[in-house]
Amino acid sequence: MGMTNDGLSYWQAETAGEPLLEVTVGDLLDRRANEIPSLEAVVYSCYPEFAGALDLRWTYREYRERADEVARGLMALGLRKGEHIAVWAANVPEWLLIQMAAAKTGLVLVTINPAYRAAELEYVLKQGDVSALFFMARMRDHNCLETVRNMVTPGTRYGEVSSERLPALRYVCLVGTPPPGLSGHEDWRPALFREMAADGTHISVGTLRERQASVQPMDAAMMQYTSGTTGFPKGVVLSHYNIVNNAAAFMSRWGTRRGDRGCTGMPYFHVGGCVLAVLGAICAGSTLHPLIAFDPRKALQIISTERCTTTGAVPTMLMAMMQL
Repeated sequence: MGMTNDGLSYWQAETAGEPLLEVTVGDLLDRRANEIPSLEAVVYSCYPEFAGALDLRWTYREYRERADEVARGLMALGLRKGEHIAVWAANVPEWLLIQMAAAKTGLVLVTINPAYRAAELEYVLKQGDVSALFFMARMRDHNCLETVRNMVTPGTRYGEVSSERLPALRYVCLVGTPPPGLSGHEDWRPALFREMAADGTHISVGTLRERQASVQPMDAAMMQYTSGTTGFPKGVVLSHYNIVNNAAAFMSRWGTRRGDRGCTGMPYFHVGGCVLAVLGAICAGSTLHPLIAFDPRKALQIISTERCTTTGAVPTMLMAMMQL
């Protein structure tokens, strides 16, 4: 029934069922890595044309180790707990590591639609108080590197930037394969992802653990932007508690079990990707088989080759697969 408490209205929900999880995203990944270290967590396969053949298989132990490396890299940048970082990219492996590393270090992840162009990107970066941007050099026909270059003034080190239009932004970093000619001798270039991760080697594991222990389930974990159908998109802040339990409940209702293999074409920037698919797989202890971008033929190839037991997709994706 409807009730009020301190002037707020809410619905008295049913209390039966599985208990809610009081855990952060980072601690959830660590828990799975301890429980099932050798089980495959993330598999990118059937991409011979991508970056010279992308064939990646991370166990849960490797997933945690790589996330920890990136987390230490983020700390080395001087990013403080509660600051906002953004990802503007397709479903590349680095996206997952940034998501987990941000969660471990108490940073708020701002997810940006890869289809955005300059004006939309600038709006989100400014409205979202983004301190660091991770992005792909090109997405389809869009030269994202040039878009970012036109927004910032370079600093003294690769990746360091300033911008009167974006006062919070001070660091930009490429994910995915760098374009040809980005040799490091240009007047300006963003940092490379491997450089950022390598810079964290002087941050001790103990220092990371202390930082991670300071992150609480009710802390902000993510900022998702609304569709903007009735105005400008609005940033909606989601807590660790929110997204972990959303993902866990979804997988429970879906019947996903430990050891299942799930193919997903949902974009990571969307809650259906980074929460239901990515965190859902960790909650269930299953294996995630992502598509870099949805392609019905590629989806069917992965499902067949990897013997996937579940598929995460919206109706238009399922229809495209059925029509082949």
